[in-house]
Amino acid sequence: MTYNDVSMLENHHLAVAFALFSSAGCDWTAALTEEQYRDFRETVVVMVLGTDMRAHFDHLTRFKSKIAGEGFTQHMDRKELRFLLLIALHAADVCNPTKPSPVTHRRHAVHDAFSFDACLQFAR
Repeated sequence: MTYNDVSMLENHHLAVAFALFSSAGCDWTAALTEEQYRDFRETVVVMVLGTDMRAHFDHLTRFKSKIAGEGFTQHMDRKELRFLLLIALHAADVCNPTKPSPVTHRRHAVHDAFSFDACLQFAR
């Protein structure tokens, strides 16, 4: 068991993304300093793990509380910024079913192509 049943899909996406970044010709993160890379990696991990529906209502409650309170400002700290980015990515992730039919049709076509490719990979 690779991801211990916790955010398995999200952890898989992160593992594949960072493996791709480290492959020859794809590592645009090589231009970052060590500190920038650490910050980038932490931000991406927080954002992607935030798309797990297990945390949906916790994120929604926290977001509503923040908006009802002082809101988000231009001078927010790193933690607040990451949370706002997490919310933006999560909103984009969960809104797919509400998109118009032609967009949804393309998404289904891509999903079918990936599923077919996965079946071929397993058959080998």
